[in-house]
Amino acid sequence: SAGRLMSYRYRRYTAVRVLLVEDHASDCALIEIALRSAGRRFELSVADRPSAAEAHLASHEADVVLLDLNLPDASGIQALDRLQSFAADKPVVVLTGLDDDELAVVALQRGASDYLVKDGLNGSLLARSLIYAIERCRIEQQLGEAQRIAHVGSWEWTIADDALSCSRELHRIYDSPAGGFPTTLAGLLAPVHPDD
Repeated sequence: SAGRLMSYRYRRYTAVRVLLVEDHASDCALIEIALRSAGRRFELSVADRPSAAEAHLASHEADVVLLDLNLPDASGIQALDRLQSFAADKPVVVLTGLDDDELAVVALQRGASDYLVKDGLNGSLLARSLIYAIERCRIEQQLGEAQRIAHVGSWEWTIADDALSCSRELHRIYDSPAGGFPTTLAGLLAPVHPDD
């Protein structure tokens, strides 16, 4: 439809607002160069720590956050958790010097949209990751709104580590705080009578 095409054109030629949370000036410069080479328009803002990112987001918009995990006031998964405590509605792409598959999986499980390693990063890969993160976040928000309207929640069980995650709407339906719902399948099934 014409409306959809116009929307796509608008997004394609409107600058993507990126908040980079990074404390090393040399890495900031490399990210800026990579984004310039990507063939899209990006507006880059930089915060050198999560507390500065929080202050920035209080008065400025960002479409996506690019987060280093080695920062002065938070490191590792703590940096991601800290950022999400005040920017839960923003897609976050983790960008780090650590090529650690286990850390990457944990970051994704904790809400990161992607995990990129600085070594070998290029503009095309970075731009694609940022755009995909924004679109995934938009789709997840639309799904959440549809669930809220339909009064339907969802849950997902990861068999490998018996982890259970629930949608916000499921928490709302059962009037449980985020984190108050069972986190394992056994916990979910505990109140069910064995004969049911």
